[in-house]
This record gives sequence, structure tokens and C-alpha cells, in this order.
Amino acid sequence: MLPYAPLQRNLQHVPVLELYVDEGFTALETVLKPKKLRELLITPAFFKTPMTPPPHPSTGYNYHIIRLLHHGKHGWIVELLFCDQNGYLLAYRRQRLGAAWSKWFFFDGLEDYMPVFIPKNNRKELTKITGAHKADTTVPACAVTVLVGIFFVLVNPNSASDLIERELLRGVVVLCETTRVKIIDETVTSRLLAEWCEDPTMVDRLWEHIRSWKKMLNCALDNRTRMKARSNVLVNPELLGDVSDCGITTIAR
Repeated sequence: MLPYAPLQRNLQHVPVLELYVDEGFTALETVLKPKKLRELLITPAFFKTPMTPPPHPSTGYNYHIIRLLHHGKHGWIVELLFCDQNGYLLAYRRQRLGAAWSKWFFFDGLEDYMPVFIPKNNRKELTKITGAHKADTTVPACAVTVLVGIFFVLVNPNSASDLIERELLRGVVVLCETTRVKIIDETVTSRLLAEWCEDPTMVDRLWEHIRSWKKMLNCALDNRTRMKARSNVLVNPELLGDVSDCGITTIAR
């Protein structure tokens, strides 16, 4: 565990993990494993579950990006921006066929969490799409179906707002909650590996586990104040971005 997350002065300092959506569950695993490893490097953990890192003393919040790609759609890209301090999906942007990047579309009410190095004229709020969990959030069977669905809705500039909300909330469950709550990981994994499920709705008991997250988080943060971060840590720069200033003395390169 590092004393705090690495310094990020611009978007180039934000680490990017690439996910080819048409490769399905194997590709998802390839992304989620280093994502969780990165979280463990910069956060306190509660029973090996990453919680939240303290902000960098100079720049505050830290971020990472998951880049969605498709082998059959060369030049079509969706980037999902995550905040390290709460582990949550904040925003996305898209690019098609070499055109300019879109603005960053961020959840309603979360602008204060956006990176200071992304200019305000390059952001757009997703009005009335808050990112809050809904009881009717669904995760259907088959990883390819889920990931490709997220990709094609978000890469399309003409997608309806209800479809954007549906796919973003699926992304929250698949890419955020699975790294934090074991029962969510097990449930979502079984669905993504299945060819069919009768009811894709997330059941009530799973939401109870997600909502208990804040209590566990507070416990981990309290424990962190009693821990001394190691000063000699071997890290992978590709997972952390710019590691020249993250409060440690030795970096593996």
C-alpha cells in the first residue's frame, strides 16, 4: 500500500486499461485483475478488498480509465473515467472513425469530482442521470452481450438517454462493484459466463451488500490512520501512471 495515490497533472498521467468488448469474459478478467491490483497498491484493504486511497496532497483526486474497443469497429473508442477516491465511474467520452473526441459526459451532480485538468468547456453533464443504483438495474447473461451493449450505446452520439443510463449503470456493477464486494463478483461472474438467465434484475440482497459498503469503508479508513505505509514498494508504472511522486522512495521500472 502506498502512502497516497500518484500525482496526476494531466490526462496523460492517468493510466489506461484496454478492454476489447467482443472478446467477452476473458478480456474482462484481463482488465479487472490489474484494476484491482492497482487499487490494492494505493488503498487500504478490508479482508483483501480495496477501499479508498487518500487524495494526493497536491492535486486531490486521482483517476484511471478503462478504454472500450471492438475488433470489428476500428477507430471506434469509448473511454470510461473512474475516480480512485470512491472507486466509482464518473464520466465517459467517445471517438468514431478518427473524428475528434467528444466532450466528457459526467453523471449529474458529480462535477466536483471531475479532474481539474479537464477544462470545463470539455465537459457536459448528463442531466438527470445520477449514477445512483436503481432496483431495476439489470445484468443479463453472457459477457459479450453486456460489454458489446455498453460499447455500442455509448459510442453512438444518437443514443437515447434511457439507454445511456441503463448501460452506464450496468458498467457500474460490472466494472466497479465486482472488485469491491465478493458476492457481487460471484453473482455477476456467473451471469456473464452463462448463456441465458431468466431474470437479469439484480436481487434485493445484492443491493444490501452494496449499500453496506460505506460502513466497511469507514472501518478501513479508521484502520488506515493506525498503519504505517511502506517506504520501499515495488510497483508497475503502467498500473499507476506517473509514479514520480506518490510518497515512496523506491520504484520498480
